[in-house]
Amino acid sequence: MKRKLVVGWGVIVVAMIVVTLVLAQYWGAPWTLPSDASLERDLRSHRTQFDSLATLARSIPGLELAHPGIAQVRGLGVIRGSVPNSSMTPERWNELQRLMLELKIAGIWPTRGGIILDRAVHAAVIKGYCWTSVPPQSLVPSLDGASPAGAEELHRAIGDGWYLILRVNN
Repeated sequence: MKRKLVVGWGVIVVAMIVVTLVLAQYWGAPWTLPSDASLERDLRSHRTQFDSLATLARSIPGLELAHPGIAQVRGLGVIRGSVPNSSMTPERWNELQRLMLELKIAGIWPTRGGIILDRAVHAAVIKGYCWTSVPPQSLVPSLDGASPAGAEELHRAIGDGWYLILRVNN
């Protein structure tokens, strides 16, 4: 009888841990976001591919900003696997999708002076990379554990126009 009780409680504890981890992944708990160090390490070790993706993304017709004064346009972007822009050649589209898959990029969005590359998309926040020729206003020393609620976007400089970005998912 005692053994069944211990096994039963063990099953309940394991089930609660699994449910908590699944919900944390879905709701975007801070500990599920990649660290600044891991994102920076990925960018540095695949710098050529990131530069190629940024150049290719900036050349996509229709990805430019609808209004130059707006820092970001949420509705005009490229999501991995989405239907290609009719003005893109199939070769360019395939190259864009290949680079996105290789670099684990979920989406590409225009921003004033550059592009945003989404890496981790959660219910509350999105963390990734930003390449821009216009230095952002909201620079912080670390995005780990930060919350962009008041600023909408926070940036951490990496160098050569590259930044890590944490932004509200809306």
